[in-house]
Amino acid sequence: MLALLALLLAPASPAQLARHAMYVDTLPAGGAALRPGLRAFAATAGLLDAALTSLNSLQSLVSKDNYRNSVQALNNPASSALGFSLEGEIQSALQPVLAKTKTVSKTRFTDVVGALVQAPKPGSGVLLSSLAALVGNLAVQEKRVERADVDSFLQRVGRYFAPYEQLNNVNARFEQQVTRMNGRLIELQFDIREYMLDIVLLLHPGESRAALRTRPMEELLLQYLDGPVLESLDTARRLPPYPGDGVKGAKEICSNVQKVFREYQKMYGDNYNEIRAIVQAARALGRSGSGATTDATLKSLETLYTESAQADALNLRLRTLEGRLAALVSSTQVLPR
Repeated sequence: MLALLALLLAPASPAQLARHAMYVDTLPAGGAALRPGLRAFAATAGLLDAALTSLNSLQSLVSKDNYRNSVQALNNPASSALGFSLEGEIQSALQPVLAKTKTVSKTRFTDVVGALVQAPKPGSGVLLSSLAALVGNLAVQEKRVERADVDSFLQRVGRYFAPYEQLNNVNARFEQQVTRMNGRLIELQFDIREYMLDIVLLLHPGESRAALRTRPMEELLLQYLDGPVLESLDTARRLPPYPGDGVKGAKEICSNVQKVFREYQKMYGDNYNEIRAIVQAARALGRSGSGATTDATLKSLETLYTESAQADALNLRLRTLEGRLAALVSSTQVLPR
């Protein structure tokens, strides 16, 4: 008995999930071999299987670490992916100022500036203000350093800050959108679970909703809605009438999956276009010969985005989900009214 219970509660394996999907996809058309009620419940199980696949794919897609890491790396002051390095330009602009100093250690000063540039900060505006104060102190301490030297330094480096500030803003907005998208996925997961529980409890009224809610949905699908389980209920004449709102709930789930995917596509598409525009605009700031670096950055971003977008649509199995919904609608059209 304990061995049987352990078997029932064991996590669903990929092979089991594949077997369930195969059962659904090989159901005979037109209700030829299945009674209408059994066909409707089997079609519902198939739709839930596809909905879970879509949900799991969406949860994986939103993280999209390769793309996000590449985009965030552009905002590294030491990186030259924009055709120039912010840290390098700052250190270069410092040299004429430091050349006029006598009492300041040039090596120590450049180290302090380097640490300041690399330190976490809320925005490039804060960094520029800190640099202005740091270099401004040189004009106070060193007689040969004049206000014009400080102004020249700030004017020279100031123009390199704009792309980094823009990237910082775009990345911050993108992370906020990802957080909201994760919230939408939690809501979608809740809707799919509740719909599944409604069907499971209709077929197995002796179960506890509270206890079932703690179980992974893949396990519920295999233990309570798998083909042999439904056939057993049908053979024993214990299959209840199909719920009148079953198709409506299924349509809402499919609609919400597609809606979230469209929001996801727009979120990443907008981010890609914004980042691309910033990188292209920064080309004018690069030194002679840096165009190849900018081109390589743009190409890398385009490849990541394009390959990812193609894989996303494939992995999400939206066509499978749509096909399962159509099969469910068709199966309910022959049910007794």
